[in-house]
Amino acid sequence: MPFGKHRSVEKTETRPKPRQLLRTAPPRCILARKATLTYLLEIGAKPNDKPNGGSSALDAALRDFSFAGFDPYRSKRLKSKYDVSRSLDCVRELLANGAIWNPDEKYDLSSLRRSLFECEPVVTIELLQLFRKYNACPAERVHKLLGTSRMKEHLKSETSALLRLGIHLEAGPNLHKQNKKDRLTSRRTVA
Repeated sequence: MPFGKHRSVEKTETRPKPRQLLRTAPPRCILARKATLTYLLEIGAKPNDKPNGGSSALDAALRDFSFAGFDPYRSKRLKSKYDVSRSLDCVRELLANGAIWNPDEKYDLSSLRRSLFECEPVVTIELLQLFRKYNACPAERVHKLLGTSRMKEHLKSETSALLRLGIHLEAGPNLHKQNKKDRLTSRRTVA
């Protein structure tokens, strides 16, 4: 082929429909900037694209909590709201546009729980407030997320904020009182 002559290349690629944009774009690309996410939603991208009615973009934004505020020195410091603010902004934008959090597997729920353990308790409270404000998931799913003893311990300092949200984290049956009752009844039967 002589210099300066180019073969014509036909584009066989089809452009994705606006509804499919959130599904086809790489999640890290979308989450890099809230402006990109806002643009895609404005031109008609649908946030709830999973077969179960949930949002894969929201799943990616929640997964990003574990990468936000990366510390190469591995300090034991918990991530602040500022550290995860970009992820929270994306979650807020998706929820405002009707995204639903419906994890596919138990792993997705556990993964979010692990990410929240790495954050200050106020980050969890902020996320729960967003879920409630936009009705993004049922209360049952929230209780599955918060139901472990480790999560209850992690959120102990934010009990009043949880109560304002209508979430009552109980430590389960009060074994101390049960044991005391058992001891009293056993004393009566022995005597």
